[in-house]
Formats: sequence, structure tokens, C-alpha cells
Amino acid sequence: MHKILVLILLLSLTCLGGFAQGWDAYSTKIDTFEAIISVDLALRLEKTDETRPEALVIELRALETDERGFPRREEWDALNAIEDTLAGEIGRLGGRYVGRVMYNGKKQLFFYVADTQKVLNVLDPLISTFKAYHPGLKVTHDPEWQYYHSFLFPQPREFNAIVNQRQLAELQAAGDRLQTPRAIFHWAYFPNENDREMYRDRMKEARFRIDKEVRTTGEGKYPFALQFSRKDLPDLSLLNELTWQLYKLAEKYGGMYEGWECEAVEE
Repeated sequence: MHKILVLILLLSLTCLGGFAQGWDAYSTKIDTFEAIISVDLALRLEKTDETRPEALVIELRALETDERGFPRREEWDALNAIEDTLAGEIGRLGGRYVGRVMYNGKKQLFFYVADTQKVLNVLDPLISTFKAYHPGLKVTHDPEWQYYHSFLFPQPREFNAIVNQRQLAELQAAGDRLQTPRAIFHWAYFPNENDREMYRDRMKEARFRIDKEVRTTGEGKYPFALQFSRKDLPDLSLLNELTWQLYKLAEKYGGMYEGWECEAVEE
């Protein structure tokens, strides 16, 4: 066994950076139903597209579902094929596919388009070929992209879990089996020394080692940095709970938890 250094740094949940790239999915609840939401995270970094102010939602209903309300395996394949067809056709017409939701036997596809009527003229005959899945269409004027920002995009805790999963995947790609506890280093930033000191004391109580206390020049209103570490297992459930608590505590003291890094252990 030997170690190789891999820098794994979670950017602030309010500054998404490189971790908000491409599509990802997360589990949540809608009403009382289990749901899986897939979303193009990268769009959060872009200015709202004023040329596509119309939200188009297409709903399909699965013919058979399991006890959780999700389609059975063969249904997934059929619904995915329909999704690919619709996304391709709407994309050809200049629409932007931004996300999808699966819950309670329904699959909802979310697009933003410029000219709703133009798209509907093409979709109406196409959708009729999927009538076994009870397709439905909903058009909403949504120039601020509220469907995307307020419904599809993950809340901070969910985004935190997505980033932790991506970070652990990077460790695994480096040959790490994630079975060896190691020092995991964390960073948090604060607007003043007093807030940093209160947070630092709480970290000591949680048996973290305080590694660095510096004043930076590149963190805007959070110039007082704290690095702290503890020997932990890089386990997804553990890290999701730990980093969320660190994030909430930093927020309580007026600061910003920025993430963690560790060495990959290649076995």
C-alpha cells in the first residue's frame, strides 16, 4: 500500500465552480413520494437565458411501477428512449433541456424554449405516438427560470451530497478503495477573527486538530481562514453528515465552510 496525493476540494455551496459541471442526480421527496431529480448543474453558472423564456414540461406515466413508485426495469428503457427522442427534437428546434423528475409513476421532462408554438407544432404529432404513456404538456411563461432554480436545482444539503460523491469518485479513480481512515483536511472562512475563534473552539471540542489560521487576500468578505483536520474514513454517509454540520456551524458564526481534501490511499 502506498499513498498518492490527490487534492479534493469542495467549493462553497454558494460558489459552485468546477463541481457544477454537467448533469447529476439526487434523491428527494415530492409531497410524500420518493423522487429522483436529474439536472444540468452547469446552467446555474450561466446568466438566465432571456432568449428562452417559456418553460415546457412534458409528463409521461409509467405503465408499471415498483413499490416506491419508480418504473420497472423494462419501463425505464422505454421511457428513456422516449426522452431521448423528445430531447433531440426539442434541441433541434433550439430548446434547452434542463432537467427531469421521476416520482409517483411519472417522468417529467423540463425544457426552456423561445417559440412555444413552433415546438408544439412539431411535438403534437410526435407525442401521439407515445399515447400509451398518457403524455401531457404544460407551458409556463418563466423568464426567470424558476422551475430550474427553485425546483430542479438541488438545495444546499443535496448539493453537498452530490459534491461529496464526486470527490469520492475521484479518489476511487486514483485507486483508492475508501477503506482506510486518513487525515481529512477542512477549510472554513470568516469575516473576522472573533467568529473564526468561536468556530475554532467548536472544532477543538469535536477533536479536530487546528492546522492553520491565516488571513487571506482572495476571499472577499471572508478573509479569515481556518484549516483543521481529523482522522476519518472517507465514507459517503459519514462525510455527508459531517460536512453538512460543518457547513451549518460555519453559517451560524457568519462564515463559510469551503470543503475538504485528503490523500488517496492506493491499495
